[in-house]
Amino acid sequence: MLRISGLACGLALVASSIASGQEVIAQPPTTTTTVSPATPAPAIRRASQLIGSAVRLQDGVNYGRIEDIVFDEGGTIQYLVVSNEGRYAMVPYPAARLDLGQRVVTVDVTPQVMQPLFFTREAWPNITDPAFGQRMERAFGPRALRREIRRQQREGGPVVPVPRPVP
Repeated sequence: MLRISGLACGLALVASSIASGQEVIAQPPTTTTTVSPATPAPAIRRASQLIGSAVRLQDGVNYGRIEDIVFDEGGTIQYLVVSNEGRYAMVPYPAARLDLGQRVVTVDVTPQVMQPLFFTREAWPNITDPAFGQRMERAFGPRALRREIRRQQREGGPVVPVPRPVP
């Protein structure tokens, strides 16, 4: 029994001397630095900022509200659906000027130009129909249609402003 006690005491002394002989290294304090970019990050734009926005036509005439958004198969916005007294009309997205801060969409046409574009909730137009594209082009000009802009860019020609048709 005395041997076991002596052995235990010897192990305890050896363990304590090893522990006291270890060197403690102090770690420097960690600091985190945040660097602001030279230019501010772009603002996030959400569909909820656009839907419900007021629509104004030429000369600031209040015309209705954005009711819906129409996307193409690639997820790009193609048309804004404007609600006016229970009727609906599509406006090509490139023809609209957005002020999401004020929640206002401005379209540079007269109410008379919008008149033939109306449809009901039950009878949406076929946007792939060439006649629909022709109505849009007559109302908003060829530059308002994305496909026209893409065609001009693909053909390597300059994309120049095209005057809007006079109603």
